[in-house]
Amino acid sequence: MKTCSLCQSPISGLYTYTPLGETFCSSHSQAGMCRWCGCVAVLQDQKCNPCTATGLWTAAAVRPYSIPVINWLTSHIGPNQLDRVPLNLVGPGKFSGGQYAETAWRAVNTKFSAEIRLLEGIPPINAQEALAHEFAHILLVVDP
Repeated sequence: MKTCSLCQSPISGLYTYTPLGETFCSSHSQAGMCRWCGCVAVLQDQKCNPCTATGLWTAAAVRPYSIPVINWLTSHIGPNQLDRVPLNLVGPGKFSGGQYAETAWRAVNTKFSAEIRLLEGIPPINAQEALAHEFAHILLVVDP
């Protein structure tokens, strides 16, 4: 017999399961899989309570998480200006589906500039992953 991952009760009748094989009672209408960590939990805006609590809500809060990424890239490619790339947080309406970061470009004549936009509330580990990916886009187009 299956057991609910949320309330630990035996499940009889209808239930929901995640790609990780976790099951939960159909009575947990607000439950689902956290978009950040993948756990089954009662969610607020597709986030579990721990991910919501540790989420980054300001650009100033994101900046310290970019430093290890920039340092690692610098150790592999040499001096750059990635620390000058603006980092901004935007609401969920700005992204489609499971997307949580993007690089916005501007070009004036032969001068390029970029800005990295992250989904507000992104947990630190996901922020670093997204920053590494977006900085790579910048390096592929323009070597700052």
